[in-house]
Amino acid sequence: TATTEIYTLSLHDASSDLTSAAVEVSVTGTADGSGSLADKGAVLLGSESALNIRTFSSTGDATLKTSAGIYYIGTGPAAVTSGTLILESGTGGLGTAATPFRINLHDGASLPARGTLTINIQELSGHLPLETIYSQQGDVKISTVSGSILDFLNNDLVNIQAANSITLDAVGGAIGAASNMVDVDAGSQATDLLTATGPNGVYLSEADVLRLDRAHATAGDVHLKAVVSIVDAVTDGATHDILGKNINLLAGS
Repeated sequence: TATTEIYTLSLHDASSDLTSAAVEVSVTGTADGSGSLADKGAVLLGSESALNIRTFSSTGDATLKTSAGIYYIGTGPAAVTSGTLILESGTGGLGTAATPFRINLHDGASLPARGTLTINIQELSGHLPLETIYSQQGDVKISTVSGSILDFLNNDLVNIQAANSITLDAVGGAIGAASNMVDVDAGSQATDLLTATGPNGVYLSEADVLRLDRAHATAGDVHLKAVVSIVDAVTDGATHDILGKNINLLAGS
């Protein structure tokens, strides 16, 4: 049985100054019975200017591409609910430093995302499996409300690359796993920091020098690995740099 889909697209005047229109999209589909995300169709939404998303919902996978940035301006919990979600912004970012781009991925889905400026994405329900996240000129901040931040690729390829700092906050979960670390590559300046908080564990591998702000796991272990070295980059003495039940540091590998 072929997939059946209903597409609803509406544009509204937006009070936001990011662009002149906001987007609401709802896509529903009927699968052929196998239950896989691919059988439920996919949605591609493109724009030559910034995308302000109030709501975007799809039973299948989704791709949002823009020449500028992609931002959340809604009042509901999530900007996008979908299967595997591809986010690509040209000259802008994904979310802002103050307001994350909020998503809710279906079970089994993953996230690749690329932008020029700051990337700030928050998963609202469950785990967030990462493919590759890349910011050419800004910071990357990834967070969850009730789950772990995981390496979907299950290899040593970099999951998160940022021109500047990387901040990971897995509320109620872990960052990576002992058998499958999240691989990161932060910027090369002294101010380009790695900050990671995951109560159930923090497992991170840095492709160069790991300039640590903090790595905290109140109920789990902390495993940090760096190809070059692991450096205490914030010497304020106010808090522990690393907090965990068991701590394993490996540098120069």
